[in-house]
Order: sequence, then C-alpha cells, then structure tokens
Amino acid sequence: MKKYLILTVSLIAVYYCSKPPEKAVVFLDVGQGSAILIQNKTCQVLIDTGNYYKATHSIGKFLPKTDKVIDHLIISHFDSDHYAGIYNLLKRYSIPEVLVHHFSQIPSNLRSLPQLANIPSEFSYCGADFRLLWPSPAVFRSPVKNENSIVLDIDFNGFNILLTGDIGCHTESQLETARESYNIMQTAHHGSKYSNCLHTLQRFQPTYLVTQSGYQNRYRHPHPEVLQRVSLTDIQHLRTDQLSDIIFSFDGSTIQVSSSRTRSQTEILAQFLESRAL
Repeated sequence: MKKYLILTVSLIAVYYCSKPPEKAVVFLDVGQGSAILIQNKTCQVLIDTGNYYKATHSIGKFLPKTDKVIDHLIISHFDSDHYAGIYNLLKRYSIPEVLVHHFSQIPSNLRSLPQLANIPSEFSYCGADFRLLWPSPAVFRSPVKNENSIVLDIDFNGFNILLTGDIGCHTESQLETARESYNIMQTAHHGSKYSNCLHTLQRFQPTYLVTQSGYQNRYRHPHPEVLQRVSLTDIQHLRTDQLSDIIFSFDGSTIQVSSSRTRSQTEILAQFLESRAL
C-alpha cells in the first residue's frame, strides 16, 4: 500500500511539459549519462552532470533565464558520464558547493576546486531532506569505482526518491533504509544487467522507475534482462532515451509526470509504444 496518493499514468500517457514547474524533480536527458535536477522555485540541487555540454543545455529549459546559480551540486562518483559536464556548467553558472564522498577518485584538475566538500550523512537543501545510504561508514572503499557511488534517499514535498548512481546488485542488497517503498527510483548504472536485480525492485517497490540512457547506446541500456525483471512487477518504467527529460512535478498529494518532448513528438511516441504494447 502506497503511503501517498499518486496520480498514476502509464508509459504511453506521459504529458507534454510546456511550462517549467516550480517544484519538481527532473531526470535530465543527457544521453548516456546521469543528471538529476531538484528544483524548488529558485533553489536548485543538481545530482551529477552528465558528460560534456548536454546538462547545460537541458538545465536551461528549467531554470529562469536570469538564474545563473546552481545552489548545490552533488557528484555521485567520477565516471565521465556522471561528472564531466561540470566543466561546461562552470562556464555558464556559479556553483557555490560541490559535494563528493571521501571515497571519490577526484580528477587532478578538479582537486583544487574551492567548492569541494565532503557529503554529510544527513542534510537539507531547497526544501528536500537528503540521507546518505551509501557508501556506508561500516564499509571499506571498494576497488571497483562504481560500487563507491553515492546513493541518496530523498524526501521532497512528502515524496520519497532513491538515487542509485552506478552500484551493482551486491551493493544494492547492502542498502539500509527503513522505507518499505519509494515513489521514484533511478535504475542503477543506466539499466545495466549487473544492477537492478529483481530482489531490489521487489524490495523497494517504486511506483516509478527511471532509466537515464542514450538512444541506441552501445551498452544496450536498459538491458533486456532488466526490462524482463521490470515486467514481473507493477512498476511504471520511464526512459530518457524514449521520452527525453522526465519531469515529476508535485502538487499537494499528487505527482504529475511530463516530458520535454514536443506535443507532436509525444503523440507519435505514444502511438508507437501502444503499437508495441510495451
């Protein structure tokens, strides 16, 4: 039983977003990479930056043209598809704070950034409450960089969000949270078959599962095995390679899901997906 009333929409009924919402979580379309924007009016938290310039382009759709500040940036780990967009963002925006984990392998040309700070275990930004689920204080740094990804539990406007970076199935099984379910969950590692195990999906029971992956990417993300696992659940699976930017806007006790595609693109996509019976 979900704790909150959710405006449930199917994958083929995603609404076109014609006006940027004031209070939203946006899974930005940065191709094969990750960048998530939490926006509360003029306050923003950005989690990861994607690669190169795409996050800068996508963020411009949602920030007021006069807003040249990204208040808080969190880097989950330093794979290029999660952090390399910072170089272009720093040319366009002021970023007063960049939170990282002390396990992070920070590139040498970023180590001198004065904004760098170690991420706390609990903190609140822009009206959202964050809790660090991983890396846990009880574990040692993994030799596998992806397994050191920051995993965040976020409470925003009464809704629960789980962001998973690039962790694999073993790390998924070690996450400790008191929540029985999540309203929104990010697929780990862009839908890799070595992540997003069935026991994880069944344990966290997200209403919406979001995959950030590039169109026809060479990794086959989201992997067919992951799609098969999702099909065994009642989870609504949304993908940036199909829908572009995916926007969850909050109004009281409901979530509205929208896409940044044009209305005609969304209608064509809906017809295609309906014909495929996905």
